Amino acid sequence: MVTGSSLSVSHCLNPDAMRGIGSYLAQVHNSNKTFFAKYPDQSFVEGKEPSHPSVPKDSLHYGVCHGDFHCGNYLLRTEESKEKDNHSNFKVAAFDFEELEKGWFVQDFRRVIWDLTRILNDHCPMGESLFP
Repeated sequence: MVTGSSLSVSHCLNPDAMRGIGSYLAQVHNSNKTFFAKYPDQSFVEGKEPSHPSVPKDSLHYGVCHGDFHCGNYLLRTEESKEKDNHSNFKVAAFDFEELEKGWFVQDFRRVIWDLTRILNDHCPMGESLFP
């Protein structure tokens, strides 16, 4: 059983929680080299056609992404850090990989940013907004 909590306002305002999400996505995206070596025929992973021709389609920017990394598809939990230099004790448990796809890594981060702004905007004082 996976334990943790959904993304909340307190997580959005916590740099360690945000660092934990970023670190998790970096690990997923960095695992592409292993994934491509293990599964050379990736016809089961659909790709999207380039919509931003200025973004390079290389292994640093493009590869297998979660494809649906919104706050309903992962949980955050805290753990004691065993490493001295690890500033984040937040760990991510992701699930729902049915929309796994080839794409730009920034696509997964785009969804995180959308969730952050939506959650924070929903909790602004009455009549105020993050976006005028």
